[in-house]
Amino acid sequence: MHFVLVHGAWHGAWCWEHLEAELHTRSHTATAVDLPGHGEDPTPLAEVTLDAYVDRVVRWIRELDRPVELVGHSMAGAVITQVAEEIPNHLAGLVYLCAFLPRSGEVLSELSQEDRESALHGSLESGPERDTLVVASGAAREIFYHDCRSEIADAAIERLVPQAMAPLGEAVSTSEERFGSVSRSYILCTEDRAITAAMQRKMIARLPCSPLVELAMGHSPFYANPAALADALELIAASRQ
Repeated sequence: MHFVLVHGAWHGAWCWEHLEAELHTRSHTATAVDLPGHGEDPTPLAEVTLDAYVDRVVRWIRELDRPVELVGHSMAGAVITQVAEEIPNHLAGLVYLCAFLPRSGEVLSELSQEDRESALHGSLESGPERDTLVVASGAAREIFYHDCRSEIADAAIERLVPQAMAPLGEAVSTSEERFGSVSRSYILCTEDRAITAAMQRKMIARLPCSPLVELAMGHSPFYANPAALADALELIAASRQ
């Protein structure tokens, strides 16, 4: 199976490095995508939109010669949702990894406000450029990496980038005929402090996913336990057959 891995806010393709290695040891292939303005991508943050994110992932997938399992972490739940609307026939399925799961017309910034217990509330600050956000100094470790090894958390924090606000305020637009035709699954992280387990369950109740796999981890299972995350992905991929 080929997995396309899409990172969340502030992160880049780098966050998947340990999971990619784990999947390769199991004879799977994986592609991790830098969204515009993230990781090593030079796109100016003023040009970053949800459409730009979606276009980047669509291009990557179209270059592959087989259906893929499209995995979206956190904010990327909105990205993979819109990608499924654009190219449903290219996807074996969608995997939401402790991710936002928006219905058509929903906006990430509004969904995040529903999650009243999220540790992100009160931890976000204006970034160095207009209309960007950063996580307050010292807060990222406890929000994103509290169950990860210190050296891994340190390296990840050093690579976080400002997040453009525009994609967070743009609604997804999907149809039952296209997005609704793609199998979707969810990996729920019960110790998540960024998108709480209660919020994850609320979104799944509104837009059911199967299978639902639960991991007793925080917001970054790709660092906390990549082997367990790979097990979950294999289980989900096998369920499509």
